[in-house]
Amino acid sequence: MSKEEKLKCLLTWATDNDAYVDPRIEFRYSEESGISAFYKSDSSNGRIVVKIPEKLILTPLDAEKHFGIVSGDKDGIDSTTLLKFYLIELRRQKSDSFYAPYLSSLPGLREIGSPLGFSPPELELLNGTNVYHGVQSKLQGLIIDYERGLKELGIENLKHYSQMDKVELYKNIILEVNSQNCESYTFGWFLWAHLILTSRAFPYKLVNRDSDNQSVMLLPVVDLLNHKAGAKVSWLGNKDSFELQIDEDPYGEAGLEIFNNYGPKGNEELFMGYGFTIDDNEFETLTLSLDIGSVSDDLTEALRKNEWKISLPKLEDYTYSVHDSLDSTKTDTHQEDMIIEVPNKVVFVCNNDHLLPDGLLELFSFMSKNDDDQYETLKSAFNGLNKLKSALDTKFKGKLEKLTSLPESVIFESTKLDENFEESYRQNYLNVKSYKKGQLQILKKIKGEIKSTEKQLLKKFRKQLITIKDILKKEESFHSILELFKLDDYSVEDMNKYDMELVVHAWMLKSVNEDLEDTISAGWIKQEFEKGVTESNDPQFIEMYEESIGPAIKNSPHLFEGSHWTLSDFLKIHTIYERNSYEKGSTLEPIIIQPTKMN
Repeated sequence: MSKEEKLKCLLTWATDNDAYVDPRIEFRYSEESGISAFYKSDSSNGRIVVKIPEKLILTPLDAEKHFGIVSGDKDGIDSTTLLKFYLIELRRQKSDSFYAPYLSSLPGLREIGSPLGFSPPELELLNGTNVYHGVQSKLQGLIIDYERGLKELGIENLKHYSQMDKVELYKNIILEVNSQNCESYTFGWFLWAHLILTSRAFPYKLVNRDSDNQSVMLLPVVDLLNHKAGAKVSWLGNKDSFELQIDEDPYGEAGLEIFNNYGPKGNEELFMGYGFTIDDNEFETLTLSLDIGSVSDDLTEALRKNEWKISLPKLEDYTYSVHDSLDSTKTDTHQEDMIIEVPNKVVFVCNNDHLLPDGLLELFSFMSKNDDDQYETLKSAFNGLNKLKSALDTKFKGKLEKLTSLPESVIFESTKLDENFEESYRQNYLNVKSYKKGQLQILKKIKGEIKSTEKQLLKKFRKQLITIKDILKKEESFHSILELFKLDDYSVEDMNKYDMELVVHAWMLKSVNEDLEDTISAGWIKQEFEKGVTESNDPQFIEMYEESIGPAIKNSPHLFEGSHWTLSDFLKIHTIYERNSYEKGSTLEPIIIQPTKMN
């Protein structure tokens, strides 16, 4: 039966069973976009309406009745997993099922287009992205859900999917879902059922107010409409029916497509859950999954003492995430809670409205603090920005720009397993390209926002900062020492990292030997020094002293007034430098920061 014939059977079945499909709607199938809804004629009679009666809606209650089990019991099977098994059962019943016309109209696993159904070579096109890692963890989680479900339903587990490598797993999945008959409860069909729900399901709460927030349902015909962000629609439900009203254009012209609205979703969510992407998606997101296990105990203690103001996100704050793996946390860490426990993993979702989500900069500032800091400082804020930039580069640099096509030999070999592989691959490739482009665009915006934040801090706290330009411009007496290092004619732009660090350390050491308050406010450096600072044991700076500072003192002792010019003094200065500085920009120019508490 052709796609067009299946569509016709679905609509006939629905209307024969009391569904109302507005006569101004025309559903069409095309190879390019699948099934879409259009205005059949110029609309002039108000809202477009599609109404589905209760008997056509596939719900968790139907699954519970069939299997004789109540979902949601403690340690039992959840309602969504049970509904997946029910979809498999309906496939097994074939034409005997009341829902057969609906089931036959649903897309196949590869037709859906989610990366969860990608072949291993296709998945490599996404290597280095969030989706690539999300697929691995999601498949593991689904296999566990599948095996638990089999056990709960008393169904024999015929294959050990968890022991398969990704090549063997994909081969088994494709062979299972491409077979003419769905004879058993295989993981391939479980994955298909999972993607049918993620791409087509609606909240069950719309028709059953007593259901939990996680339960979903399937709405035949309604789920044929494609998504358009911002489309004006209304979802109206009660225990007897569900009604979709198209509010966007009551006077639509013939031939224009009619859309549903899944909500504001980025391409990461659309790609994984729905199998498509949108070019230049205004709701694009970039997900940052951070392992903070190394600081979680310290952060927990700091939050309990109310020393730091950090609001960490919860994974369930997001409608869907490629990071909802087995060990993802759902621990509340907001400070108004009585008990605060910071998880080992947090997920931040950056979008165009919140390029730097609440808590992100504060978290990186905390990770950049001095060990004994009990509050956020200007130094930790600057270094937090640097640490965030570095984390973004480590995670994404060079991984979003490049995209190469699969070799023809790989496509040919894949076609032996799945004769329709090439057709689905072409669309998958376009979605990968669109997804990576969107990720790169928002990554650039995030980096721009970090740079802008840094500039604002530099301007706001200029008086608390000491730069090399300040030293070169205001400390004329220091130029005699610079001559010994052959740096007196240098500007900051001419210096390498070693030169800049030498200048800063030598000047800081000079500031504890002389009163420089008339030129640069550096009294705090002397105060820090006199508190009794621990010597650094960094071999790089021991070598710097022995190669540069020591010989200069020996050759021109008259330029070095005061008694604090020893190696020990120099290493104490380096400790002060490490505690009160950050490196700016690509040149890594060292900026000295006066100890300053942030609000």
